[in-house]
Amino acid sequence: MALALPDDVQKRLGRALTDSEVGQVTEWIDDLEADIRARVPDLDALMSDPETGPSYSRTVLRVVCETIIVKLRNPEGLRQLTNSIDDYSITKTVDSANSSGRLMISDDDWGLLIPAADGDAFTIRMGGKHAAGTWNS
Repeated sequence: MALALPDDVQKRLGRALTDSEVGQVTEWIDDLEADIRARVPDLDALMSDPETGPSYSRTVLRVVCETIIVKLRNPEGLRQLTNSIDDYSITKTVDSANSSGRLMISDDDWGLLIPAADGDAFTIRMGGKHAAGTWNS
C-alpha cells in the first residue's frame, strides 16, 4: 500500500498535476516510502495500531505530500532568484541545505515519523543497522 497517491499531493498543492508530473510524483512517493521504511522499520505496525494509527497515518501522508510539494514548487532548490529587465541580469542563489536536488524530509518531520521510546525524555535516540543486521533504536 502506497503511503500517498498523486491525488493526495494534488489536493494539497491546490492545482491539477500535469501528466508528466503525475508520473514523477508517483516515483517520488515510492522513493520517500523507501526512505521512511529504512528509518522506521515498524511503519506498518505503527500505522495499523488501533489507538494511534489513524493520526500517525495522517502525519505520514502529510509529510510525504509536503516534501513532494516543496520539490514541485522549487525544483532547483533555490533560496533566492533575482531578475532584472533593463540591461538584463539574473541571479540564482542555491539553498545549500537543499542543493542536492534530492527530496528532503526535514529534521522536524523525521521527529514526527520516528516514534520516541518510553522513558525517552532528554535522551538522544540512535538508529541504524548493526553489522548483524538488527535494528537498534
